[in-house]
Amino acid sequence: VGVHLLHEPAGREVGPRHVERRGLSDGGEVVGRFGGLIPTGLFDNRGIEEFLRDQALPQADIAKPNRFELERLTGMACRSLDDAKTAAGKLAAMMRPDGMRCVLVTSLDVESSSGPSVAMLAAEGDAFHVLRTPRLPLVVNGAGDALAALFLFHRLRTGDAAAALQAAGSSIYGLLKRTADAGSREILTVAAQEEDERAVAGLGERRAEVEDVLGER
Repeated sequence: VGVHLLHEPAGREVGPRHVERRGLSDGGEVVGRFGGLIPTGLFDNRGIEEFLRDQALPQADIAKPNRFELERLTGMACRSLDDAKTAAGKLAAMMRPDGMRCVLVTSLDVESSSGPSVAMLAAEGDAFHVLRTPRLPLVVNGAGDALAALFLFHRLRTGDAAAALQAAGSSIYGLLKRTADAGSREILTVAAQEEDERAVAGLGERRAEVEDVLGER
């Protein structure tokens, strides 16, 4: 979090001293920003959760938490897709009443996911959509930000959460697979930009299919 970008509820600026990397006494990894896949610790996060929950979410149309962030913001464990569905509904209820109330949950490595895969869940209105992609041997920074941008673009382009999940999920998987195949530690955004161009044109390979398996809230 950059200097002056966020302020804690009490008015104290969140600056570099609040985001220095720290180790944990139990040896767990401290993951930056507000999460990772399933992080075991946080940066010095005084006031950040309260800001997101009490000030940012009530003004938001779209939220993109990962599993860990969803659990922190709702106080609910997400050990299954049904758990994630319930928590996503609770998070949506915190959002702007007259807005989309669209929630995209990522990094769902849950019991009902078959094989070495990662699931994403999109919730909007009374509909829930799930997309699974194969797990890749890759650790990079910025994948969540890239997915957030792709999902926002496709949700505004199509007006449909399921279509946005399909296009954004296929694009980000193609981008990350290209990155993994190249053995790069940085996302090959420019080199793989045709992944999203082809998705927009409807020409891209369908990397995974969206499932409407969770029914209504």
